[in-house]
Amino acid sequence: MPTGASQVFVEQVREADAILNSQPSSGADQIFVERYRSALQVLNDETDASQIDQIFVEKVRQAVAILGITIGFDNQLTSVDLDGTTEFLANLTDNPLGIANAWTVSTVFKFDVFAIGTEVIQVASSITGDNFSNITLRTAGTQGFEVILSDATGTPSGDFLKQWRWANTGISAIWGNVAVKWDGVDIFLVINGVDQGTASTKVIDDAIVLADNDRKVFLWASRASSPGIEGNLLYAALWNKVLDDAELLEAWNGGVAGSFNLGADSGNYVSAANLQHWWRTCADPLDIGKDSGIASTLIDVLTDAVDITAADCVADVPA
Repeated sequence: MPTGASQVFVEQVREADAILNSQPSSGADQIFVERYRSALQVLNDETDASQIDQIFVEKVRQAVAILGITIGFDNQLTSVDLDGTTEFLANLTDNPLGIANAWTVSTVFKFDVFAIGTEVIQVASSITGDNFSNITLRTAGTQGFEVILSDATGTPSGDFLKQWRWANTGISAIWGNVAVKWDGVDIFLVINGVDQGTASTKVIDDAIVLADNDRKVFLWASRASSPGIEGNLLYAALWNKVLDDAELLEAWNGGVAGSFNLGADSGNYVSAANLQHWWRTCADPLDIGKDSGIASTLIDVLTDAVDITAADCVADVPA
């Protein structure tokens, strides 16, 4: 074990830990506590005294970094601030999503600039030639959105597609919840719990059947790795079930003033057990984009992210 000044430091740290045990922290402090105790575990386990100081100091510095980022945030609820120029979250490995021909995808975000034709979320996989199995939600027109689905069964020069657009949805530069539902026949766009009705334009309307193909995942970027919207992203979620509008409204209202918030916990609504993928962007600034869903294969989206660091996690969330 360390001696001299190092030993005094170790004793003071263990005294602090005793206080944490008697007066456990909550909220943002809990992340600090966990990192701090990880450092203590090093002291308990490390047999090579020459390594103790360096490892311990690194662990404590991680704890201090976390504390500096998250202290004072409400239940660790933070969003990732994306610049719309280079920054996005992604996993470029083809992984099973655990969804097929009936699903719901939902995301909570705000934009600083409503840029037309930029992706909010996309899951896509190259199959053969130019074919790809694709689910895309992107901006279109004046405050509008476009959903593109492809089943990758067409010829290499053209998949079978659905490309539906909703014109001015009235969404503004404040926090909002945008969800897409697919029941095997129709696409439904739901904003802040309100169904937007029939698409204003059906650019392409082929009959398609979506399979559980392995796919890459992009948040605020396209499969060409083009950055998306400038603004903040709280979470994105993917269920292997068509949620009803009441559930989506409950989840959204929960994010504002309800008993749970999908940015912080999975809730206890009817379809909570169907939450396959759940990306709470900055729930842990040292593990940004972690997938907290229940799918057999979880897909972390920091893996192939661009220019994303803990400094991009900010206390800007729905009020």
